[in-house]
Amino acid sequence: MDSLFPLQPLGVGSAEIESFNSYYMRLALAHSLTAGQLSRMLLPWRVGAAGTTLQHLRHDGHGVSLCGLTEQTKAHVRLVATLTGVDDLDRTTFLSLRKVVTTSQRHSLRTSRAWCSACIAEARAAGDPPYDRLAWTVQALRRCPYHKILLSACCPSCAASQPFFSRATPLHICHECRNDLMQPPSMWTYLAEPGYAERDTYELVEAIASGQLFFKGGNPMRRFARELHRHFPSSKMNPASARIALDMADRGLSTLFTLFKAAHVAQVPLVMLLSEPEAAARAAANLGFRGYEEPSYPHPRQQAGVARRVQQELSRALGRPPEDEIEPFIVFARRLGVTCGFVRGRQPALCRQYAIRREQFRLARTAANVERVRLALQGGLLDDLICRRIRRQRHLVDIVRQRCNVGKALAAKEVSAALDSRLGRQRHSRSGTGWPWKRRSAAARASSGRS
Repeated sequence: MDSLFPLQPLGVGSAEIESFNSYYMRLALAHSLTAGQLSRMLLPWRVGAAGTTLQHLRHDGHGVSLCGLTEQTKAHVRLVATLTGVDDLDRTTFLSLRKVVTTSQRHSLRTSRAWCSACIAEARAAGDPPYDRLAWTVQALRRCPYHKILLSACCPSCAASQPFFSRATPLHICHECRNDLMQPPSMWTYLAEPGYAERDTYELVEAIASGQLFFKGGNPMRRFARELHRHFPSSKMNPASARIALDMADRGLSTLFTLFKAAHVAQVPLVMLLSEPEAAARAAANLGFRGYEEPSYPHPRQQAGVARRVQQELSRALGRPPEDEIEPFIVFARRLGVTCGFVRGRQPALCRQYAIRREQFRLARTAANVERVRLALQGGLLDDLICRRIRRQRHLVDIVRQRCNVGKALAAKEVSAALDSRLGRQRHSRSGTGWPWKRRSAAARASSGRS
């Protein structure tokens, strides 16, 4: 097989263009492969290429870099474009911003999928395949501008976040519980006001998708800063303009979030700031700047009432009986609509007690599981294995897992320990490894055989 199906990306030339993560997943499903199998299949075409190693062709599972600006993204896009014969696949990524934006994606791109349930519903009603938009990968985008609803980030059934590459499942199916990811209209959250950087995000994506974003005459952010500083040479005239001009002049490349912030402060479109930086600086100077206003994203400021509610919920969880399990810390914070850092910053003492309480419950549950497995083995299961009524040890492990409702690792460990105790075997642990016994090397066995 020396080529791939010429699958075309969806939404070409518009702000609704498909992300390369989604295209890569659809391409794998079109060949009845998973994303990992497709990546392994692509390796032979790159082995031996100049300046390329196998590591460049292995995605990290998060999939951020496959629509970002790294060399990894560039290698995937070029190879897939060559094998499929589809041109301009780089328009499904942010590779066209490599001259301006740094490869660091902190506060810029998401680490997991986000989607609009209304867009998925419309695609399925029209008989079209659902796909992820490139704009949805931008972390600053909170809502769909067409349906004005909050973007979903987790499964409505099991609340699991969705990686960009799932295990052989379509994009509209949860990779954990295999349920539909589309939320019913009763669960949609309507947002009337546009979010921070929403307009700039879609204008930027549309310019990338249509191939209308060009950079001439060096770094446009430096040109914008020089022209802006020429109009505002003194910080006393406008502290905000002087601050942003000096910051961008000192910095070679900026993050995507910094570009959104610069356009927000200058009150000019981001596409204009990148394509015509001098004109954007003059327009910003005529507007006079509104002054720097820190957006509410990605570090929102919570009200005092939210902090009091967090304290009350923590105290209520710690006041439950010791035998009751309390939810994981990240689930607790997500349920209250805050971040884990906010909870730890406001209530450090209660958070330590919360962590100790969960650890104590884990240890108690593990001890109870071990006791239950040992009683089951002593009740006749171990005799069945020794008498060959159960053929293999792994079959006994599966029986113990089902009967005692424990994990495979714990069941295998207890079965092995029980057999050692019954048969009088001794196993020595190897320092620095997780193996329960010490294996002799081939050289040691050969030397003992010669002696």
